[in-house]
Amino acid sequence: MIAGASAADATPRRLRAELDPKRLVPTVTFGVVLGVLEIVLAISLAALIFGGRLSAHLEAGIGLALLSAVVTVVVVAFRSSLPSAVGSVQGSTAAVLALIATGIAAQVPAAEDESFLTVVITIGLTTVATGAFLFALGLLRLGNLIRFMPYPVVGGFLAGTGWLLAKGSVGVLSGVSVSLSTLGDVFAADALRKWLPGTAFAVTLLLLVRRWRHFLLIPGALVAAVALFYTIATLAGSGVSELKADGWLLGPFPGTGFWEPWTAEGLERADWSAILDQTPNMATVVLVGAVALLLNTSGIELAVERELDLNRELRASGGANIVAGLGGGIVGFPALSLTTLAHRAGAVRFVGIVAGLVCVAAFAFGGSFLSLFPRVVVGGLLLFLGLAFLLEWLYDAWSRLPRADYAVVAVIVVVIAIFGFLPGVAVGLVVAVALFVIDYSRTDMVKHAFSAGSYRSTVERDPL
Repeated sequence: MIAGASAADATPRRLRAELDPKRLVPTVTFGVVLGVLEIVLAISLAALIFGGRLSAHLEAGIGLALLSAVVTVVVVAFRSSLPSAVGSVQGSTAAVLALIATGIAAQVPAAEDESFLTVVITIGLTTVATGAFLFALGLLRLGNLIRFMPYPVVGGFLAGTGWLLAKGSVGVLSGVSVSLSTLGDVFAADALRKWLPGTAFAVTLLLLVRRWRHFLLIPGALVAAVALFYTIATLAGSGVSELKADGWLLGPFPGTGFWEPWTAEGLERADWSAILDQTPNMATVVLVGAVALLLNTSGIELAVERELDLNRELRASGGANIVAGLGGGIVGFPALSLTTLAHRAGAVRFVGIVAGLVCVAAFAFGGSFLSLFPRVVVGGLLLFLGLAFLLEWLYDAWSRLPRADYAVVAVIVVVIAIFGFLPGVAVGLVVAVALFVIDYSRTDMVKHAFSAGSYRSTVERDPL
């Protein structure tokens, strides 16, 4: 009874401590910063997924991404084994979701919104499947199994994801889908003047992050970039209407709202044959989600210098994705960078709640404001994420990986860049099996070997 009573009293004491004004003010401030970062990331990933033929539905896509952000941030804040854990929508899985959306948009006629509804149902099903897989791994306490994925294969997946994010970011910035057949359009004067500023912002931010590690660096850079954009536009004599008409801003939005019960309507009007055709890509998202969650968790453990309960993290992220997927949301789980920043700032679970409330405010009231967000910043943030993956696994890895392992990373990236993500995953799995066989074939099964000269039997036997 005493132990139970003390446990019951711990929660109110902890809550009173977190609501103490001396801790509450920095907690709320940092929560607002994280919430703003999450909003910008959600907008960027929505622009990546709902681009090209689906660009008319970008407002709805932002709503779906914000829905996922709210659910992920709040659930992870409550259920993670680390009090300072910060959930976030993920670029690694969004890159594959963008391939799914592009494939469906090319296959399903855009008339009467069937294309958009099919994309919503497919993304929702993929997110639910990812959540169910993660939750099942955690429920069965099989979380450590995904730690057996060879390190260079994981690196190849993430570097390939970086390539997809970088390529997609150029499409977000310029409005031109990047491929061999469209290279001329990408390097045309009109496209260049739109994606070069975003590239400059991404490279600058990457250099700053690699030089300094302060939790206000990224939000400060985003604010400065937006301010610089509007300053240059004002000096050039361009108003908001001209900027929108020329494609420099996310808006104008049609005003249909950030979220409606699209999943209910989509169950009736979606093209299910197109959804079935995307099954391999959907399975890829599940695999990449599990691998990325493992890598994030391992990185968080190193950053906070403590071991996390991986099975609990899997259950928390799995539950969040199931809930978000039912609303058509995208995949999310704890973010390495945001969680590390929150931990260094001494954040508690209440920080995640504040960040979630900021996302809710944007979800409910931010339509007119978000339509004014510059594409230079949105696309630049995507390019920053992609370049960060590529730099880590193709540049930094050169000095820390054996040459054979580095070659595996490079081969997977090349396959993904030339043939697509699915062939890259297939090559990665084959390489993983081959590495497993090779590594274990080198294991010496004989622990000790003795001769009669060093160790003799104590029993005398007849030679015959």
